[in-house]
Amino acid sequence: MSDVSEGIGAAIEGALAGRAVESRHGEGTPAEDEGGACLNCGAEPLGNYCQNCGQKRHVHRTLSAIGHDLIHGVLHLDGKFWRTLPLLVFKPGQLTRRYIEGERAKFVSPMAMFLFSVFAMFAVFQMVGLSAPTDLEGDTRALVTDMVDRETRLVTEKIAEIDEQLAQSDIDAAQRLALESERTTLERDLALLEGRGENLARMLTSNGTEFLDDLETQGESRIAEAKERLAALPEGSPEHADLAAEIAAAENGLTELRRFEGQAQDAVPFVETSDGTLTLEETGVGWIDSFVGKWQSNPSLMLYKLQANGYKFSWLLIPLSIPFVWLTFLWRRKFHAYDHAIFVTYSLSFMSLLFITVSLIAVSPLGASLAFILFSIAAPLHVYKHLKNTYGLSRFSTIWRFVFLTVCILIILILFLQVLLLLGAF
Repeated sequence: MSDVSEGIGAAIEGALAGRAVESRHGEGTPAEDEGGACLNCGAEPLGNYCQNCGQKRHVHRTLSAIGHDLIHGVLHLDGKFWRTLPLLVFKPGQLTRRYIEGERAKFVSPMAMFLFSVFAMFAVFQMVGLSAPTDLEGDTRALVTDMVDRETRLVTEKIAEIDEQLAQSDIDAAQRLALESERTTLERDLALLEGRGENLARMLTSNGTEFLDDLETQGESRIAEAKERLAALPEGSPEHADLAAEIAAAENGLTELRRFEGQAQDAVPFVETSDGTLTLEETGVGWIDSFVGKWQSNPSLMLYKLQANGYKFSWLLIPLSIPFVWLTFLWRRKFHAYDHAIFVTYSLSFMSLLFITVSLIAVSPLGASLAFILFSIAAPLHVYKHLKNTYGLSRFSTIWRFVFLTVCILIILILFLQVLLLLGAF
């Protein structure tokens, strides 16, 4: 299924979920001159709707009516939506206050607006290509392969250049020795690259020391051979100075390798299995080892599950956020948890709609810079106005609560991510 079709499906799913929790009050149409008993239950309606079963008095029998029902029922584009949206964007505090105080038939409920906006946000992300990559292994392999191939070409070209210089008859012995030494080094690099960096990866991630010990032994052997050749060269010659400098550099590298070997044993919890692959060392805690094993064996699937759980469990942001808002009003007894729940839900709804807007701007000719500027201004300004007008705060009270909640948002997002990771482990 394409990203666009998945996105449309997610938007419809969110709209239907929002419609399922939304009341139909306040959606009546003008009176219709159509008498007779209700076609559903047989009662005599007193208005546009049957007071007995709730069915409309007027029943459409046209194809256009089917399209109307689809748009109205799925996308929720009715009078309540258009009365709610301007207030949510420009006067969020007034909307929240009026809803808390009981003026509810005119507006889309906070939960219905939240479900619709969140599912629509993930749908737009999917359509514009902002979803998380799911072919993690394939993408990484391709990236590494391209990088190694590019470096291999450069080294091969450099070796070819050295061969051309060595073929010239007018170079002296010192230059020839330096070129041959450089060519030998490049050949070693080429052998490492042609192995797709396997040895390098093992050196960086293996918790065992066998490979590092082998590398250290080879280094010591080559340094010893170089010192023997150094002893045969006349002191003061350019060849003697160049070889002495190479030996000093090799000894420094060997010292760094030994230091790395000592740190790697404690810092990197990887072990090599019997089949030569690397795996994380087990912690002894069953569910942690199972979780790590799933991420290691199939990171693409786990990343997909993390993405899917992101919008399916996005409602968890509401109960995670309410306690932090409650803390800022701990000594204000007239505000209750219900007030904070309405505030949080409408606020999250606006942020979802804002993410939709900036993501569409980012992929448009207007560019990502304008999207970033819009988000940087609109997000904090909306939170500030929402706080101030919902709770009737002074400017100072609003500012310090705004700063506190900004820090809390980071904590909430970390907690939410941890919950998603735990959900993906089972």
